[in-house]
Amino acid sequence: MSAIAIYITVPGKPVGKERPRMGKHGVYTPTKTKKFERLVYVSALERRPWGWSREGRFDIEVSCYFPDLHRRDVDNVLKSVMDGMKGVIYDDDAQVSVAKVKGMLDRERPRTEIIVRRLVAAVPQG
Repeated sequence: MSAIAIYITVPGKPVGKERPRMGKHGVYTPTKTKKFERLVYVSALERRPWGWSREGRFDIEVSCYFPDLHRRDVDNVLKSVMDGMKGVIYDDDAQVSVAKVKGMLDRERPRTEIIVRRLVAAVPQG
């Protein structure tokens, strides 16, 4: 298999998916999570190549660069990133075959770097 890759950088501190909250009007997603997912969406839209197909299977790698050494669950950032890319990179995050995430320190430039590969089946030769 070969893959077509795009590279996305989301500026600012990576934000993990927070649990839904119960409010006066029912269940809602916390504002911090919604803002980060929207930033992922816009960043992905800016980097998506013309003619990009949202069909097929995808592999993603997420590198979280945090501004400090506070303890965080990078898997929750992965969830925010995957939800933020829905409708831009793929139709549903169930299309993601493999997801890899890592957390690192960068006090000067916190960010989230994403590599998305849309898997393409190799064409037999001969």
